[in-house]
Amino acid sequence: MKRIGVLLLILAPLLAACSGETLPTPTLIPEAVPTPAGTDTEIGGGALAAVVQGGALPDERPAWQSAALTDARSGQTFNLLAFGGKTIYVQPFAVGCAACLPQLDAINQAYSRVDPANYAFVVVSADAPEALAAFASERGYAWTFATAGVDFFAGITVTFGAGITALETVPRFLISPTGAISTLSTGSITADDLIAQLAAASGA
Repeated sequence: MKRIGVLLLILAPLLAACSGETLPTPTLIPEAVPTPAGTDTEIGGGALAAVVQGGALPDERPAWQSAALTDARSGQTFNLLAFGGKTIYVQPFAVGCAACLPQLDAINQAYSRVDPANYAFVVVSADAPEALAAFASERGYAWTFATAGVDFFAGITVTFGAGITALETVPRFLISPTGAISTLSTGSITADDLIAQLAAASGA
């Protein structure tokens, strides 16, 4: 029962994002992880936040990167570490979030123009796999849609703060091939800008 209560505290902003209801800032996580020195902490405008230099060894990466995710289409369990060696784009999402759609369309364009051997796109949600799979199929999105649990959402909230669950701001982040994590970016951007950000994060 305690686990369910924690999950509701974390996911409430995701569910409210598309309903227009304003909720108080979650207080489950009292403070975020300190920002590494030299990291650009500006949030907004969709501009690529500076990537932490040097990356991190697998055993030094945040626990949420190894948290179980469920692929909406196949039902298989995986985690973000499975994309090792690739630049990963990650965006929280909820079915019915109108503010998310322009960015998803930009992802769709970028996905068709980059090498899947070097880049991965992962949309994570609290929605059931069946709902995510139906949504992706209806709109012709071929990249990864995944259902995440409390461990994943609690972890990214620690790393990025409560803004990571404010879906109306289109929050997103990148993970470089070495495991370096960008700071939080918000706002929809074009496919061209997204491709440029991915290339920068990959070191290309």
